[in-house]
Amino acid sequence: MFCIIGVYALNSNLTDVWIMLVFAVIGYILSKFKFPMACVLIGFILSPLFEKNFRRALVLSGGDVGTFFSSPLCWIFWAATIISVVLILRGKRKDKQLQDGL
Repeated sequence: MFCIIGVYALNSNLTDVWIMLVFAVIGYILSKFKFPMACVLIGFILSPLFEKNFRRALVLSGGDVGTFFSSPLCWIFWAATIISVVLILRGKRKDKQLQDGL
């Protein structure tokens, strides 16, 4: 209740209250499905920085997406990213199998 009062007191605007309520529902759904909030927070904080630098890279390359695959260093980063995702997913699958087996 205090959140609603605080959001309304800030700008005296009901639209702000509705936006807060929508995000509260989204947060509740994410917590219900045990989605880690740290990932959401990191993504929320880093996404503007990522978008700005991604656009900058595209402008510098003249709109060529191949720039992200052109050097050996890029391939190392792509490989590290793919390996990290695969290992995380494999670990989660093993954890689920262990829990189902118990």
